[in-house]
Amino acid sequence: MTGRGPEAIDGRQRWVLAGLRFGAIALGVVVLGRVAQLQWAPAPELSSRLGQQWSERSLTPSRAPVLDRRGRVLASSHTGYRVFVDPERLTRLDEVIPHLAEAVGVGEDAIGERVVEAMARADARREAIKAWKNQGSDPDANPGLRFRFASITGLLEPERVDAVRQVCSAHSGVHLEPVAVRAIEERDGLAPLVGKVGRLKVGQPIEGLAGAERTQNAALSGEPGGVRFVRDHRGRALWMSPGAWTSPRDGEPIRLTIDQELQRLAMQELRRGVEEADAAGGRVVMIDPTRGDVLAIVDVLRSVPGVVEFPWEPIDPTLVPEGWTPREIVEDGSVRYRTQLADPLRAREPALARNRCVVDVYEPGSTIKPLIWSALTDAGVAEPDESFDTEGGRWRTTYGRPIEDVTRRDTMSWTEVLRHSSNIGMAKATERISHEALHDLVRAFGLGRRTGVPLPGEARGLVTPKGRWTKFSQTSVSFGYEIAVTPVQMARAYAALARSGPDAGTLPSLRLVAREGAEPTGVVERVVSPEAAMRTREVLVAVAERAEEKMARRDPPERGLDGADAWRFGWFGKSGTAEIPIPTPPKGWRRPRQAPKAYFDRQYASSFIGAGPIESPQLLVVVVIDDPGPELVNARRYYGSDVAAPVARRLLERSLSYLGIEPDQTPTVLVDERKLPDPQG
Repeated sequence: MTGRGPEAIDGRQRWVLAGLRFGAIALGVVVLGRVAQLQWAPAPELSSRLGQQWSERSLTPSRAPVLDRRGRVLASSHTGYRVFVDPERLTRLDEVIPHLAEAVGVGEDAIGERVVEAMARADARREAIKAWKNQGSDPDANPGLRFRFASITGLLEPERVDAVRQVCSAHSGVHLEPVAVRAIEERDGLAPLVGKVGRLKVGQPIEGLAGAERTQNAALSGEPGGVRFVRDHRGRALWMSPGAWTSPRDGEPIRLTIDQELQRLAMQELRRGVEEADAAGGRVVMIDPTRGDVLAIVDVLRSVPGVVEFPWEPIDPTLVPEGWTPREIVEDGSVRYRTQLADPLRAREPALARNRCVVDVYEPGSTIKPLIWSALTDAGVAEPDESFDTEGGRWRTTYGRPIEDVTRRDTMSWTEVLRHSSNIGMAKATERISHEALHDLVRAFGLGRRTGVPLPGEARGLVTPKGRWTKFSQTSVSFGYEIAVTPVQMARAYAALARSGPDAGTLPSLRLVAREGAEPTGVVERVVSPEAAMRTREVLVAVAERAEEKMARRDPPERGLDGADAWRFGWFGKSGTAEIPIPTPPKGWRRPRQAPKAYFDRQYASSFIGAGPIESPQLLVVVVIDDPGPELVNARRYYGSDVAAPVARRLLERSLSYLGIEPDQTPTVLVDERKLPDPQG
């Protein structure tokens, strides 16, 4: 028997160990080669997944609130909830549907229908995924197949969330989804000012779409953050590296110059005025003339019974709609045509309503006269005591155009021309200056230019260009025709007459976003001297008193807020009345050939612009009543002093009291009707 020595055993072990080492090295080389091959030349089915081990998620900041000038919330964000289901995990539908319907507060049939639809879509999704796999395609490459969940409710009422949460815990496949909600104050016409938020495209962040939400979007939305992390093949987070987290920066609250209470008062008084005038609509702008703050913007449209569409004619008679028949234009006032542009979004989405105080223009009528009067007086073109031949109220211009006055007198001083709103006196005064000078004068007051108030869609207004300015333009503009303005433009223009001290005669910049501090805005543009502005204001005090006399003759007479026969605050202002121009025809249509003029017959824009108190005006109000009703027109009570002045007077009185302004020492006494002078005297 031959035995094995220690040397033989050691040799065998060395061979085994060497083999194991070689095998390990060979296996390592194979593994490394496979890793390299996967890294540099992966199979097609793996190529699409390379680099997906890292995931990034955006962290959305909180959208800041929008506040009024006193810090009251006009728009804010909060978390709401809606119900969604995972159809692939839903079971026991006979129990889920009744329980969910009861928790949500919706009928079982409605909930059941939505659940069945979700399950049908899930079945279709599964079949589509199978088809893609059978074709050798990756289902994840089709975005329409990525989502299997389905929302079955809108936002839940807060008191129902807990009940739904119990249903979710008891039944698989039913879940609550948190949703960011933007609550916007919609009362009193605030919605178009505050605006609206939403997504322009699916997947994009929420942003402002209208109003202040849009113009102040950058500050309100803040800056998003993010996190980058490593995940496993199932998408579960494993770890993140240092510095992979960026905190979001929440938005900054925006404080508007709008005062919610002043907005309420303006809406209340405007609605009353529109109803009393049987008008098609109305507009109000209220500003602080010293600071340029816009305090209230209100716009009302009213459905008028019996209104008729204007009888446009088709440009191409062969393309007329089926059933169309030509209609004659009625000019005796028996037909009331639609004068205000339709705004279909107003009732459905208040935040998207057209802001007519900023977007829609009107002819200012006699409210333009104080602006022209102050500039001509300042330039020495006419002296306050100078006498003008007002021709007994009827006159033909040097080129044969007839002009009439409401107050008919043989002569008037230049001051009385403004006090009695003489068209003849204004036309004769503007004949003393060149066409270019009058054009530049109205442009200097900001007419025909945007005010820059940060609201979308502001109109420029219309001022005839110098190249088309004629002698007819010269006369028309002198009493507020052939020029179109917005209420915000007129508010800014009149601020030149309402500012005090060295700022009198200057235009402020209008602002909608409040600034810290109480300093007034600086001189933006000087249009007239302080002396001319103050002299014009003095005349307008008498004009406002005449408007109060008209109010006192009404039944019942207006009284102060405390029931006394006096207004607590003095004021000044000017009325205006102008025919409403026929608008541009719709595309494919034209104005009828038999239409004799460019204006609706016996349909007017009646306005009043007032400010107070007299010595140091704190508020300035522009009121426009669109298309007062036929009964007032027949009774000759459609003028701005009849329908717009009462709105302005009541609104100023209530607003100044709300602001705590000190009343005048000598309030304006409402005169007994029997002691009033003849209005034509």
